[in-house]
Amino acid sequence: MAYSLQIENISLSELTNVVRSIIREELDKTSIQTNDKNNIVDKTEFLTRDEIAVYLRVSKSTIDRYAKNGKISRKRVGTRVLYSKNDINKQLFKK
Repeated sequence: MAYSLQIENISLSELTNVVRSIIREELDKTSIQTNDKNNIVDKTEFLTRDEIAVYLRVSKSTIDRYAKNGKISRKRVGTRVLYSKNDINKQLFKK
């Protein structure tokens, strides 16, 4: 999908927010997976380290430790590190 953006009189933070929203939108589009057994569409939500720390109610260093020890997985998108909320739920809250 092509985006058009006029870069005049826009602050760096505004531009950063626009780029982030475009990336998140594209990630959301590509992360729809079909569960063949039940024909259920599962939309994956990606979170930053800060967001996943808030979600799990732990510190950012704990998130780093979990990832380093393989307790949770992370994905690198360019220079960003993102965590799949669905993967985190499956990995940490297994029955």
